[in-house]
Amino acid sequence: MSKVFVSGIQPSGSLHIGNYLGFIKSFVAFQNDLSITRRVLLIADLHSISTGRQEPAQLRLNTLRTLAALLACGVWIFVLLSVQKYIFSFLLVDPERTLLVQQSRLPEHTELMWILGSAATVASLSKLTTAKIRKAFTDFESRVTFDPEQRPGVSNLVTLFSLISGLTVEQVLKQADGIDTLAFKGKLAELINSQLASIRERFSQFVGDERELERLLQYGEERSRPIAVDTLKEVKRIVGMR
Repeated sequence: MSKVFVSGIQPSGSLHIGNYLGFIKSFVAFQNDLSITRRVLLIADLHSISTGRQEPAQLRLNTLRTLAALLACGVWIFVLLSVQKYIFSFLLVDPERTLLVQQSRLPEHTELMWILGSAATVASLSKLTTAKIRKAFTDFESRVTFDPEQRPGVSNLVTLFSLISGLTVEQVLKQADGIDTLAFKGKLAELINSQLASIRERFSQFVGDERELERLLQYGEERSRPIAVDTLKEVKRIVGMR
């Protein structure tokens, strides 16, 4: 039996470090899991308008910037190359790895949401949680320690350092032994800048070619439409609509 993983990210503006650490970084690593047949990553523009009206031009720009950011972070997609030299030419990879899709281009997705939403209770949905990385506030103690209960601000910095560096919390604390929280913040800032430098460079390349980004969104629509149609037919059969 094939396994399909579906997730999404809202194009609500510029992606931040919380998006990267909380979802994108792990998703990029997840692409190497050969037990998953296909991964579908939605740019959830329909979800983004649920918080209020957005200017059409801004929503379109946010969608393209989100696509560019995902590509810059290492989300793999399959691109049919032409004879022209596109800056995207190195993105020729396994077509079954990740399919990037703009949510609003698939009306089947919205119809499926209605069917599934009618079957899910509010109580069951309320159990879902969303993890967010919060802005850290430090206290008057200068040592770097990890105590989420008593020192949540400093502990948050340690967690960030651990997630970005790949070190355990214990290893981070060992490296931070003998320095104060101000110096540790400086080291964390240097680490973040170092880790994101190549991503920023790739993003500046991708975001500058809107025509190519639009082409990739069109490609995602064309490849995902047959999958969405077949899935919706099966769901309708199961619930008795067909």
